[in-house]
Amino acid sequence: MLSFIRSRESGVLPPWELKEALYEESLKNYTAEPHATFPKVHVGAVNSLSVENVDQRYLLSGGADSSIRLWDLELDARKDWKSLNSNDGVEYSQLASIDRQKGHKYGVSHVQWWPHDSGLFVTTSFDGTAKVWDTNSMQEAYKFDLGTRIYSADISSVGEHAMVATAADHPFVRLLDLRTTAAAQILKGHDGKVLTTKWSPTHGSLIATGGTDGSVRLWDVRRSDSCVLMMDHTLTPTAQSNPLRRGVDKRLSHPRAHRAATNGLCWMPDGSTLLSFGNDEKLRLWDLLPAEGMNKLVNYGPFLRNKFLQTINPCLMFQNHETHKVMVPSDSGEIFMYQVEDGKMVCRLSRGHDVARSACVTGRGYGYEDYFSGSLDGKITRWSPHYERPTVALDGKKKRGVLDDIHDEMKANEREMGEQ
Repeated sequence: MLSFIRSRESGVLPPWELKEALYEESLKNYTAEPHATFPKVHVGAVNSLSVENVDQRYLLSGGADSSIRLWDLELDARKDWKSLNSNDGVEYSQLASIDRQKGHKYGVSHVQWWPHDSGLFVTTSFDGTAKVWDTNSMQEAYKFDLGTRIYSADISSVGEHAMVATAADHPFVRLLDLRTTAAAQILKGHDGKVLTTKWSPTHGSLIATGGTDGSVRLWDVRRSDSCVLMMDHTLTPTAQSNPLRRGVDKRLSHPRAHRAATNGLCWMPDGSTLLSFGNDEKLRLWDLLPAEGMNKLVNYGPFLRNKFLQTINPCLMFQNHETHKVMVPSDSGEIFMYQVEDGKMVCRLSRGHDVARSACVTGRGYGYEDYFSGSLDGKITRWSPHYERPTVALDGKKKRGVLDDIHDEMKANEREMGEQ
């Protein structure tokens, strides 16, 4: 690392290359934050977490105990910040809550902020209802009753519509319109339960879904024949170059993306690449630009564990860099960080001996290095890079090193790019 700094000072190394090297080094040092913690308030698993996009300050958590909690991610300014260096640490404050049985009867499966305004959020539950909440009053604004357990939902951040796509215990996707407070459309095609659904980050009418039939489907809600693409894990670059093999693949009536249920999806920012996660414990990267879709055959290794019919969506890391990184929860209690394009494992996050199954993970947003995960034991953990910063002691005082200045400049630049 010192050689990078010397090369940059002498003008041999361009600034972006030093920044990339520092970023890659910081990723290897992610660890659970011991000083800033959440009080344990959920009884049972923390099934879902969501940070709002406006201020990137407020965190929602939904638990298996049917409760919903609202957290302030800015540590209390009245506390002595020197306590962060002590063994006591500080706790994030809980601003409001919807207690057990007052909101949902059964466990909360998904929580999500309205993408354009922090005054509204949506929750789904295993009691078969999707509810819209007013953040200011923490009161229910409207309720959709689907009549069957709901595993997850998603709200488009780029579409002009106001539809919530739900994945539930039936073989179709139901789109709920928040403006008309009615079910707007039903997407039929899955052969089994639908476990996960994700709107495209670039096209407001495209949505990807995964279910217990092992399929990953791409839908265009503007069309009558909405299902426009089904992923097939046998359709690879080699298979596409073989005309005979392509003819066989086209005759398949039910192509499968995974050999078991698909319970996780994650779009790349350009909207042309999709990552899927299955109960066959495989991550698969799909190129959507070919008409048939293509399995890019990226190997993410044998360490992931995923055996439960529960939505586990990978979390794309909020960084403006050429290579994309993703965090993936695992049944082993660990969270794995991978480089999306080549499958390289960057970091393996663990809470040590406290290894309750990881249930969800989310990031705070652009300009921040903090990520939050929920686990089966009801705990919320904050993950952030731990820097071993060299200090020089003079007269009993500590001085900032060159890495401190570089790190602060990187964070400031990331935050400015995120705001733009």
